Amino acid sequence: MRHRSDCSLALRSRLQSNGSKSAKQRLKKISGKEARRIRHVNHTISKALIQEALDTVCDILAMEDLTHIRKGIKGGKRIRLRLHRWPWAQLQRFIVYKAEAAGLKVVFVNPAYTSKLCATCRNTGIRDKHRFECKVCGILRHSDLNASLNIRRIAASADTATGTVNYLNVGVA
Repeated sequence: MRHRSDCSLALRSRLQSNGSKSAKQRLKKISGKEARRIRHVNHTISKALIQEALDTVCDILAMEDLTHIRKGIKGGKRIRLRLHRWPWAQLQRFIVYKAEAAGLKVVFVNPAYTSKLCATCRNTGIRDKHRFECKVCGILRHSDLNASLNIRRIAASADTATGTVNYLNVGVA
């Protein structure tokens, strides 16, 4: 998906610099096609996620609250382009409405330090791309797995009075 998105970005860039009437028409066509493809992919992902939750008898889905993800992005032009084009809000909306239909509860967790803290001992570890290493307990695991374990822990032990978790009562009476 990333390769396809990068290729369409390069094509869009060339067409925008051209500026002719046919280039503008092609841009409009490409834009609609890419939007439909992304929407389809997000529907497929959200459907698979909800089905997995139902198959494993999970009644709560926990996700990071990515509302302000685009602010303060540190990285090069390519990283900024990818994050600004990433349709995370659409994917979250699809997950929420499908969870509501399935009777699941969705919890949004503050994303601060979820990828930097060790899920085992809760000390700050070293994250190098896809690898997370804790110098205190010596655990070595995939950084996304470590972050997901932290999100699960925070969602399970959250206190609504502290405001750390925003509970969305989705489909739960």
